[in-house]
Amino acid sequence: MKRIFSIALCVLMLCSLLLIGTVIATEPGYSVLMENYGGTAITLDGKYTNAAEWADAWNEHQFPASANARFMYKMVAGDAYMMTYLVEFADTTNDAGDIWRICIDGDADGGAAPNSNDNKIEITGHTTCKTYVGNGTGWAPMASSSMILWNNSLTTSTYLAANHWVLEVQFDKAALGAWGANPPPEGLFVGMYDASNTAQGWVMWPATSADNPQRWGSIGTYGTEIPEGLSFAVVVALSSVAIAVGTIYLRKKPKTTILAPIKL
Repeated sequence: MKRIFSIALCVLMLCSLLLIGTVIATEPGYSVLMENYGGTAITLDGKYTNAAEWADAWNEHQFPASANARFMYKMVAGDAYMMTYLVEFADTTNDAGDIWRICIDGDADGGAAPNSNDNKIEITGHTTCKTYVGNGTGWAPMASSSMILWNNSLTTSTYLAANHWVLEVQFDKAALGAWGANPPPEGLFVGMYDASNTAQGWVMWPATSADNPQRWGSIGTYGTEIPEGLSFAVVVALSSVAIAVGTIYLRKKPKTTILAPIKL
């Protein structure tokens, strides 16, 4: 009996996690694991300083294979607010029009235009970093980008043996405004542009727009979105079954044991 009740509770917990995924999902198919705390310190030199530097980053996400690009991130060990991203891109040219972009929706509240808990970090020409905050219709420059620490370089990696651009960028969430102290879930967009390859255009995760938060990916608290084919109705039904089973076994009276009369 206890085993059946435990199973019912597990089903209910699983359904709850799936429901969390429904809330945090923005662009279907684009979600990453929770913000994890890395154990290895990061040297912001725009390259793999050593083999261990990024080995403990849980999240690694590749763009379309034709783009030869990927990104991963982790939190700085011992600091609840410092996020560090590494982005690799097969671009080899140093153009003034090259662009890196990282956008975050701190409340994961979506919306067709950026609002006050949305931030955009944009690095152009491999030399200049600017930070923006949403104003309800678009992006407004923030007073200073000094809270953004970053570096990029042309180098190689185990991911791509040929010379290519690698970006490391770190920022204190609390310094970026309205969403700084908020825990996940959060929205996420990562994009890059090679000015010498206009035919390729933007390489993005998700392949949508930096100006449309409701179509960004998501950083989840416990996991990703509901698996394809499992609808909200099915999850609710499973939750109901789990609750019903648990209630039945909680209310079921224990069997009464009848003792044989004692002979004197």
